[in-house]
Amino acid sequence: MRAATSAAVALCFFALAYAAEPECEHCDCDNCKCRESKAGKGCALDSASNTCTDRQEDDNSLCKTNASDTTQPYYECKFPVALTGKVGTSQAASIAETVMLRSGQWQFFNAQVEMGTPMHHIQYSLSIPNSSPNSTKVAFLVGRCLKEVECGECPPRCEVLQSPERTPQFCTIDDYCPAFDGALVAAANASHVEYKGSWNNLKKCQKEKANFYIGLYTMQTNAPSNNESVPAEMTLWWDGSSAGAVQLPSMILLIAVVLMSAI
Repeated sequence: MRAATSAAVALCFFALAYAAEPECEHCDCDNCKCRESKAGKGCALDSASNTCTDRQEDDNSLCKTNASDTTQPYYECKFPVALTGKVGTSQAASIAETVMLRSGQWQFFNAQVEMGTPMHHIQYSLSIPNSSPNSTKVAFLVGRCLKEVECGECPPRCEVLQSPERTPQFCTIDDYCPAFDGALVAAANASHVEYKGSWNNLKKCQKEKANFYIGLYTMQTNAPSNNESVPAEMTLWWDGSSAGAVQLPSMILLIAVVLMSAI
């Protein structure tokens, strides 16, 4: 058997919004300059699951009305998996989310950090069985959800995030993803290959309530046939260690990882 190896590259993508200061109602940081936030555009239908009562402008194209219709456009983004209760302050204190990796498909998740939990970064782990197909490639899309963007929908702007014209593409310039840091490591379960890394400086204030979304795009599961589905486990945990000097844009961070399993 070949030993497991790893590679990581940054991706060319686009930023959707500027870096934002914390909202006053959630800020608990002496050095943060707080700002007032307003809801912006939002759904006005009472029958929708995401009616926005404090919206500044009606936009019913944002309404979510039928979670059972999996064929509707951008379904994966509009109805993400909530990681409520699964994200702790260490890997041991977190609960893994089981996902199925299928080539060319998006999966979306959201998670909220409470004000009392110290957090600047998100640590993550993605593992697949050693017996899975070789060269499993995935990309992560990570962003913060703001109240003024679609009333705080998380993720927002699904027609942009999940657009078939904007599927991840590899590039070789590491500077496009300055917060990426990760490596293939020995998994606690010897039958798995585990990739661990972090998304750094996602917010400046250490104690501040904030919502984040995570998009997982499977680029490849097996070469050359690329038609295998691969079971995986994704674990996230909050990291409150000192933030770096540079804060990333608040909406977009896109990276790719390659899991090379033994065959």
